[in-house]
Amino acid sequence: MKTIAKNSKCVKLKALLVKRIVSGEFSFGERFIGLHQLCKDYDISYVTANKAMKLLVKDGYLQAKNGVGYFVCYVKPDIIPPRKIVNFITGLSDKSSLWDIVMHGKELFEEDGWHVNLIAGISNDISSCVSAINSPEAYSVLFFTRLNWENFIASFNHVAQRVIVIGTLSGNADITSIISDEYETVLRCIEYFRKNNRKKTGIITMAPAKEPDMLRVAAWHSIMHSYGADFKELDQNLLILNNLQTISYEEVKKLFVNWLKENGKNIDSVIVPCASSIFFETCNECGYKIPEDIAVICVACSKTAESSEILPILDNNFFEHFKFALKILNERFKTGQKRHSSWIFCPPGKLYL
Repeated sequence: MKTIAKNSKCVKLKALLVKRIVSGEFSFGERFIGLHQLCKDYDISYVTANKAMKLLVKDGYLQAKNGVGYFVCYVKPDIIPPRKIVNFITGLSDKSSLWDIVMHGKELFEEDGWHVNLIAGISNDISSCVSAINSPEAYSVLFFTRLNWENFIASFNHVAQRVIVIGTLSGNADITSIISDEYETVLRCIEYFRKNNRKKTGIITMAPAKEPDMLRVAAWHSIMHSYGADFKELDQNLLILNNLQTISYEEVKKLFVNWLKENGKNIDSVIVPCASSIFFETCNECGYKIPEDIAVICVACSKTAESSEILPILDNNFFEHFKFALKILNERFKTGQKRHSSWIFCPPGKLYL
């Protein structure tokens, strides 16, 4: 891989431009110097100027807008927004089955006097939301998406003060995360099963695993082991699915069929946080009745009439996540200071029977 020498012209130019940006010569959102003008001002080649600008974009000092130019994204960390404005940035779209969570959170903030800017359909591409996250006018709540914080080097102290990540760990200890208390969630499921004389509980989870998936499996492993399950039994009763965005319905069903054929007689209960409808179909086709043969708890975002007729549902409490976020941002808006906590564990909601 090619690397840029520390003494190269583009790195030196970048350092000079950083000083000008940080000094306040350019305001947030202001159009930056064009490439041709940089070439004239610093007597450099277009290639050198272009490389320097790309480095500034990579670190979050500038945002590039195709066909328009470069705009300043740097913000000093001590700027307090004058009004209650928050960006809701999510990978979900309005066609998602989880969209009601987004609307609930939006309504919750608006009832408390916040103006909510909704930026939906974001995945890992920060180009469309970097300016919103860096904005001196707003806070941001991120959920069902993940960002690379290396792209916010320039304004990281500002971003750490303004951003809250919901539903997963932020990936940086300075960015506050609100996540489900997976140990309490799994414990509640297993205790419910054991009260109903179900003592061989399996679990289905996702891979590549995000932090909540990892915490959920670790909790299940620890609790079941404390009840006497050996490691071989635990390995058999754990099913890890590939990313559901890339794996087909038929592939998921095949995995369920093989798992049930090999381990169906070794389990009497299952915690299912994903692909629950496919699991029900597969159980029926393989001759397992729910809940007579295999009891199931679905860890869902909210209770639905359709699924509640089939099995108990444990609400993983995303609605409560937004209440935590609202409380934190109200505190930051009032005091101008960041709450000293990077991980906040939200307890599970009700078990709907």
